[in-house]
Amino acid sequence: MTARSILTIAGLAAMLLLTLFGYRGKVKYTDYKLSIPVNCKATTESNVSCGDYRLHWYYADKNTQEALVQHFTNRILFQNKDLLRDTVVLEDFNPALTTILFRQHAKVSNSISYGLVQGKHVVIVFEPARSMHQEQLFPQFVKRILSLP
Repeated sequence: MTARSILTIAGLAAMLLLTLFGYRGKVKYTDYKLSIPVNCKATTESNVSCGDYRLHWYYADKNTQEALVQHFTNRILFQNKDLLRDTVVLEDFNPALTTILFRQHAKVSNSISYGLVQGKHVVIVFEPARSMHQEQLFPQFVKRILSLP
């Protein structure tokens, strides 16, 4: 075996271990440390993957935030051209966040929230496995992230 093939195998093994065991402990959202929900996993401090949804967030400067919002919007619309897009400020959540709801047949299929939270420009992408009738049905962990000041 060459050194290159050994490094390749070691890299693949490390990725497999990350996939199997995921990130242990807590995830970090702005200055908050949050426990990973039961039956969920995280591969970094800024994402959570559960059986019925995925949630990830990104920090950026103002210009990069706008580019990220546009990138994720384009990706979601490319994956499903039948979606309707609605930009709102969600009641009962952090008013500093603006949210783009992507709907199909009057059900929310994805959302992107963005704004300035604790001095950080953040973009939060929520991808449920199944569309839901309204944002009040978002999983509790998602609601918590979107509510933190």
